[in-house]
Amino acid sequence: MESMEPPQMVVQLTHIFWGPEGIAIDVSGNMYIADMANGVILKVSTAGAISKVAGTSGSYGYSGDGGPASAALFNRPTFLCLDPSNNLYISDAGNFVVRKITAQNGIINPNCTITTVAGDGTNCYSGGPGNPVCGNAVLATAASFVPTGIAIDNNYNLYIATSSTIKEVFNATTVINGTTYQAGYIYIVVGTENLSGFSGNNGPAINAVINSPQGIALDANSANLYICDNDNNQVRKFNLATRIITAFAGIGPGIGSFGGDGGPATSAKLSAGQFGIAVDANNNVYIVDQGNFRIRMVNAAGIISTIAGTGSPNGACNYLAPTGNNNSSTGANVNPYQIAVDACGSVYFCDYGYYVVGKIANGTVPIYNPTISSPSPICASVGNIVATGNSGSTIAPDSYSWQLLSCDANGQPDGIYSSGWIVGGSTYMFPYTASTMPCGHNYIIEMTVRKNCPQLSVATAYTQVYINCNPTPVITGNTTICSGSSTTLYGNYPPSSLYTVTWNIGHGGTHTQTVTVSPTTNTNYNLTVTNTNTGCSATASQLVTVAVNNPSFNLSDNTSLSGYATISAIANNLATTGSPGYGYIYFSRTFFSIWFCYLD
Repeated sequence: MESMEPPQMVVQLTHIFWGPEGIAIDVSGNMYIADMANGVILKVSTAGAISKVAGTSGSYGYSGDGGPASAALFNRPTFLCLDPSNNLYISDAGNFVVRKITAQNGIINPNCTITTVAGDGTNCYSGGPGNPVCGNAVLATAASFVPTGIAIDNNYNLYIATSSTIKEVFNATTVINGTTYQAGYIYIVVGTENLSGFSGNNGPAINAVINSPQGIALDANSANLYICDNDNNQVRKFNLATRIITAFAGIGPGIGSFGGDGGPATSAKLSAGQFGIAVDANNNVYIVDQGNFRIRMVNAAGIISTIAGTGSPNGACNYLAPTGNNNSSTGANVNPYQIAVDACGSVYFCDYGYYVVGKIANGTVPIYNPTISSPSPICASVGNIVATGNSGSTIAPDSYSWQLLSCDANGQPDGIYSSGWIVGGSTYMFPYTASTMPCGHNYIIEMTVRKNCPQLSVATAYTQVYINCNPTPVITGNTTICSGSSTTLYGNYPPSSLYTVTWNIGHGGTHTQTVTVSPTTNTNYNLTVTNTNTGCSATASQLVTVAVNNPSFNLSDNTSLSGYATISAIANNLATTGSPGYGYIYFSRTFFSIWFCYLD
């Protein structure tokens, strides 16, 4: 996919929310929103249709496990994430659990089953440091914690941010650095239970101290987990292979406010309020700097910038229609909480302060007006039918899809031949096969250009071509002659305004229907016939064989002077024996003459 333009526009997705907090985008572009204050999970389809998929609006509690998600009760649903199978996970913070809605055939709908996958419904924060009931090396559903941010990697391992730790629920029994982690159990992998503070960068994450982590997010390859260490004014990076934690953005505790745009993210100032974080396919990391009322981005080179927000929540939510919707994102007042990024790199955020969901569109929506050019005329002798397409836009499509269809004289497909869909470049060669693509027939070349981002853009062009039949020249005439003789060869196409007929004798050939030749050795003669209307041509070839003259012979006679002689002759290495007949004149035993032409 080509690189996109920087995020530049912010728009509002219209809906009445009471408290939108969590947000997630699936691979198809459907959006899921945790409307915390309403106690429901909403789905926004790619067409913009909004529906409730879980929870009972305005009712709170903890029930519904094992049944349809639409009948469940939540208590402050906040963070959301999706696994590779499109199952949806919910941080049900008020119930002290993480719950899962299992997709049906990859689709989340109100009838999907909801279950609890981590948490026993209690809060162990006052249990003291290291208290095992808090949730270390126990079954995930027996752990006690207050969940905030959640994330799940490509191997279905679940990460949960709690008051002072990051915990991991392993999907399969795993050995890391000599330590065995049991499937279905929960373990502390970052931080120390019930111990807040700041320490541990560049060392083992298990020894680090973090303070009220909020949003967490994985990169596309599940190599690193990014942690919003909220009260420490820093985003930290946990390497899942080495288990080392490092500073990623922000100077650290005690150095708040705002600063550092355009420079290294590790030297930037972040507020105490990094609630949301997301990573796109190009490893750009998006951070909700909530206390500074901004959304900031750290690119793959580690440079930080602001992509949305003025730094002030004052006044109207000025990205709402008509005054601010579709305006520059850096000129909009935003009060963001959580964030997600789609496959196109467009950023979505829950604006908890203004009760809306916003989008920062990444790139320009192209308008395509495709055209196709192809050779004309097309003759049956071509090896490939080559078509070249033009998308009609300076923004290159993500793909070109080509199809070749047979059609009737009116240009309507008649189903005689179809190549099927082929995704290729702007020029495509369709192999011509005479057995499946008859000449004297119309065909349609179809090209579809497609751009997936920032939203789906598709356009199709058509052109009709006709495959002309080639002439079928035939050569007749005497094709075996004696040395010194000539023969006349005939072509079945007479020269006319419709056809040109060319023999390959001499250097310039001759343009006649017949040609007389006198070869001295075996020689091939080619006849090329061209249709002057279509330019299509074909060539026939004929070998003229020259027979050997003056064969060698032996003569023997009878005892009688008046008898006939017996003659044996050799010509072209073929022997023949017989009595004199036609072609022989016998004068006497001692004087005779023979004329002989051996024709095989």
